[in-house]
Amino acid sequence: MRRALSLFIMVACLTAAPRAWAQHKAAADVLFREGKLLMEAGETEAACRKFEGSLKLMKQLGVLLNLAVCYEGIGRLSAAYAVFRATEIAAKEAGDKRAGYARERGAEVEARMSTITISLSPKPA
Repeated sequence: MRRALSLFIMVACLTAAPRAWAQHKAAADVLFREGKLLMEAGETEAACRKFEGSLKLMKQLGVLLNLAVCYEGIGRLSAAYAVFRATEIAAKEAGDKRAGYARERGAEVEARMSTITISLSPKPA
């Protein structure tokens, strides 16, 4: 009886995991498509929220890139830069050609960011 129950639980877990993954993927894709439509309509802040929601469900390079562009569009340059860098790293690890694009866009955003330089003089004797 225990063996049959264990086998049943194992089979249930093995079949449930792919189904749950597929549901997360489908929901993430819906949010991504909604974000793209909002970007096209000029509703950038709402689009960012959709991309963020998609990313919470499933990390995908296309979502990362679009989120970075979205952040740049609403003036969140440090967030855009961070996401472009994260995308570059993830794309390199995956052997994806979008790594170069993410690096270039990150550099463009970085050039527009404000910086602070602090200079310290030697301690007087």
